[in-house]
Amino acid sequence: HYYINGNPMLDLLHIEDLISALVIALKENFIGTVNLGAGVLHSTLSISEIIRDWFNASSCIEQIKINSYFSSISMNSDYAKSQLNWSPTISCEQGLNRLLSEITLKETNYEH
Repeated sequence: HYYINGNPMLDLLHIEDLISALVIALKENFIGTVNLGAGVLHSTLSISEIIRDWFNASSCIEQIKINSYFSSISMNSDYAKSQLNWSPTISCEQGLNRLLSEITLKETNYEH
């Protein structure tokens, strides 16, 4: 989908990065609020393209126009970096590749 002002953008954080930040915060007895994010925006179109390309597919990705405006959502993790010495380590593409590899492996194991 796309909106009047373009594609919506999301800041996606891999679960392993989230867990590492929580473990650090617990070990440091951190009290307070921090935003955790990768700091990189991805459109739903770009995520669809990563998945399509991973499967070496030639599928056409269609988008539906929505007659409205959107907001992109990004998390500023600077405070987590300064207080917890934490930064994400897994990119969106790396995380999707891991997920797709696991799904493909499970499907292959079910077939045998």
